[in-house]
Amino acid sequence: MPFASAQGASPEERRAFTVTSQVSWALTAALLLFVIGAILTTSIEFRRGVLPLNAVVGPIFGLVGFVYIYLRFDITVAGPADAIALAVIFTSVAAAYTYVMTYLGAGAPLWDARFAAADRALGLDWRAYLAWLNERPVFGWALDQAYLSILKQIPCLVVLLALLGQHRRLQIFILASQLCLIVCGAGGCFLPALGIYEFLNVSAAVDHPNIALATTDQHVAQVLQLRGPAPFIQLGEIEGIIVFPSFHMALAVLFAWGFWGMPVVRWIALALNLAMAAATPLSGGHYFVDLVAGAILAVAAIAAASALRNAIEGRVAGRPAAAPAFSRFGSSG
Repeated sequence: MPFASAQGASPEERRAFTVTSQVSWALTAALLLFVIGAILTTSIEFRRGVLPLNAVVGPIFGLVGFVYIYLRFDITVAGPADAIALAVIFTSVAAAYTYVMTYLGAGAPLWDARFAAADRALGLDWRAYLAWLNERPVFGWALDQAYLSILKQIPCLVVLLALLGQHRRLQIFILASQLCLIVCGAGGCFLPALGIYEFLNVSAAVDHPNIALATTDQHVAQVLQLRGPAPFIQLGEIEGIIVFPSFHMALAVLFAWGFWGMPVVRWIALALNLAMAAATPLSGGHYFVDLVAGAILAVAAIAAASALRNAIEGRVAGRPAAAPAFSRFGSSG
């Protein structure tokens, strides 16, 4: 059910868009309240710091989205503005949420040994993969760039879907991403781990001198202090802590699905996100099973978000909800 223009959107389409936006904002508010409640009722110390740029960018786009949804409806403006605001604000809240969940999982044993054993059971050797890539530094650099492409893919996806009038697909993408972040963050509580880079005691100088990896063991100190006697969260230094499931892998699937409704672009996006998936074990310091879980999570999140959107459309139109849209991979525009 694409929106060709602001004028062409029926009252039912406008209502479905608005309600879906409200669901995403409700999730954002609920997660924020959870984070604030955890900080106020536990021993986590919240330390002030430099206010991140997202604290300005998110509200600006949020205000624009509010105006063009509720005051003078225009889907061509409301769609991308609301999506950007949600992406920026929810991601910031979710980053703090991952710290809270890591703290709440402090009493649980680390799962690194079990994740590593699962990799071995699958016949996958992380060190061998690293050694192979280290011998091919140009290829290694390309994969690392693919891993870092998420900050470029998000605005590209938002803009292109908006220009093509695929606002429904954009809203499902945002909602599915929110669900993935919530589950990935919860992993830090129920299945905590330090990551394979730390578990295998990998050294850049010894094990991969020819290639740089985006993520090595930078998060380990944060995990340990959150599991220690004096846990704290430092404003301005919150980057998020996720090991299992892999959010990068989930995003690779979500991006491929998001771009799939675009001729030509779909194949470029598919190639880029296959490269991101290939890079994630090394550049993200992930076990291979983290990727398996991330891919399964993304498929489930798309199905859940699609089913919710279908239910909203059915309720607005006064008809039964349609079947989940994931089985029709390219038809949820």
